[in-house]
Amino acid sequence: MDPKNSEKLESWVKEKWGPLISQQSGFQGYYLIVKPDGEFALIMLWESEENVQSWTDNPGHKALVPEFMELTVSPVQMDLYSVRDSR
Repeated sequence: MDPKNSEKLESWVKEKWGPLISQQSGFQGYYLIVKPDGEFALIMLWESEENVQSWTDNPGHKALVPEFMELTVSPVQMDLYSVRDSR
């Protein structure tokens, strides 16, 4: 992502994406991490993998994907991890 777009991305997450995802069953929170060069990671915390699938199937989520893609430069990759330890 162009570093100039990082503020746009942050605003978009807070104003559009955040309110929608916070209503999703099983959603526990997120972290938006941005490096000075514009590279970013959006880490979402969920109760289960089923909740993640429900979110990706959500029509509201699908409607926001094109807007999100306009803010990014490279393809978006989604990986699933399970938390084994938290301090």
